[in-house]
Amino acid sequence: MADEQNERDILEDLLSGVEEEMAPAVEELSKLIERFTQSSKAAQSRTGTASIRQSRPRLKKKTTHYISVDTSDALEEAKEEIRTLVSPNLKRLISKSRIVEMALQYVLKELAEKGTESKLVAYVMGEK
Repeated sequence: MADEQNERDILEDLLSGVEEEMAPAVEELSKLIERFTQSSKAAQSRTGTASIRQSRPRLKKKTTHYISVDTSDALEEAKEEIRTLVSPNLKRLISKSRIVEMALQYVLKELAEKGTESKLVAYVMGEK
C-alpha cells in the first residue's frame, strides 16, 4: 500500500505542470528512441530488409502476372468447385494461390521431364 502512495503518476505530473522536473527524463527517453530508430535504419540499409523479416525463412514470394478475364473467372470457379468436393475441415486450405502453385508445379515438372515434347511447349508453339 505504501508503494502505491509513493509511485508517481507521470501523466498527472505532465498535465499539472511538473514537466520542468521531468524534462531531463523526457529528453533522455527521446534520445534513446532516436538512437534505436537510427540503428534500426542503419541495419536495414546494410541488409536491404527489415530485421523482422530476417528471422523468418522465406517460404513464399509474391509475384504478379496478368491473366485473361476468362482464366481468372475459371480459376475462381475451380476454387469454389474444389471447395464443394473436399471435407469442411479442408475448405480453408483451398485458395486460388494454392491452385496456381500446384498447376505451375505440375506443368514445370512435365517441362523438366519431357522438354520440347511437353504440353506446355506444344501449346506455346501453337500446336495445342
